[in-house]
Amino acid sequence: MNKANSYSKRRKKKNISFLFTLIALLIISSIAYYVSNAAMNNEINSINKEIVSTQKKLDATNAEINSLKKDYDIRNTDKFKEKIAKERLGMVKGSKQATDKKDDEEKDNIEKIKANNKEKINTND
Repeated sequence: MNKANSYSKRRKKKNISFLFTLIALLIISSIAYYVSNAAMNNEINSINKEIVSTQKKLDATNAEINSLKKDYDIRNTDKFKEKIAKERLGMVKGSKQATDKKDDEEKDNIEKIKANNKEKINTND
């Protein structure tokens, strides 16, 4: 009986040791999985941001290509020459320039009126 008790005690210690080792391995593997999963998520997020910025660049490039195609189609017309003169040289057609000056004067007058109204309100307080 003494031998049986001795064997069962040793077996019990070994079983407990085995369970602790198994639980420790499970915890370590869970932590490793969590860390590697977090690293992969960070990498995926950075790649998604890169994709979005590249897509924006692609859209801008496509818009520029379409603009250049339109310019190419109308390259020998007066409309194109007017566009180039306006964009690159700052030139404006005669009737357009007079209209622009009137618009600018009207905007200035409106701004002056608003400023005067604000001053009147501030002095009344």
